[in-house]
Amino acid sequence: MIPITVVIFVGPIPEPVQAPPAVGLLDVTNGYVP
Repeated sequence: MIPITVVIFVGPIPEPVQAPPAVGLLDVTNGYVP
């Protein structure tokens, strides 16, 4: 079961990497809205 936990932790890490780019796009959009 310990190895499974490691795999779960490795999965979530890659997702957050793509989250920052999305936040950056939202920041740019918010800047253009006002």
